[in-house]
Amino acid sequence: MDDELEAMSFPKTYRAYQYENYGSLANKLKLHDGIPQAELGPQQVRIKVRDAAVNAIDRMVMEGLGQIFLGKAPSDRQPFNIGCDCSGEVVEIGTAAKRLKVGDAIYAMTPFTAFGTLAEYLVLDEDYVALKPKTLDFKEAAAVPSVALTAYAGMVRHAKLQLGDTVLILGGSSCVGMFAIQFAHALGVRVVTTTSSRNVELVGSLGADQIIDYTKEKWVDVLEPHSIDAVYDCGMEPSA
Repeated sequence: MDDELEAMSFPKTYRAYQYENYGSLANKLKLHDGIPQAELGPQQVRIKVRDAAVNAIDRMVMEGLGQIFLGKAPSDRQPFNIGCDCSGEVVEIGTAAKRLKVGDAIYAMTPFTAFGTLAEYLVLDEDYVALKPKTLDFKEAAAVPSVALTAYAGMVRHAKLQLGDTVLILGGSSCVGMFAIQFAHALGVRVVTTTSSRNVELVGSLGADQIIDYTKEKWVDVLEPHSIDAVYDCGMEPSA
């Protein structure tokens, strides 16, 4: 494909899932058609969405958390978009977009002020978009961005884990937990994690050094005092 191509053909309108008031995702989400394509800014790219993920944050946003990010409520005249993770193909690039080109296979995460991956098309600043790894298909890639970035932020930016540290990851078989184990392992950190019996082998394959089956014992009874440098709670254990 010609590297200088700035756009490929796409329709003037598209379909997207939207909601007109806060409430249950199952009850309030509606499929709307005839939505006009947004104008493309200089540093933006237009994406033809191939696959999109539904995350816990989407449910919470629709139940009212979105008011925090967006500062207002949706309406029938101005419905809100939903979804933050997707994979797809770049069909148009802005005049100042430099990293990506038309035809690139990508995956992306929207900022929390610009949801909208549950749609046929999406416009994003190219900083929120990355080339899709060739080892992942589109469906797999769509499930990666928000959970991987959440885990990375926890391990690197907040816990600031260093070689030789020990981290306790509560809920190692959760989506975020699985990425957290791999990031920590790659950093040379000793990983202690909790999981249920059926996922012991899974978390071990990801790099966990010590696995605590929370259906049989509590981590607080297993670990020595002051043996952990950081605790990362993925919110999967009510009794944690």
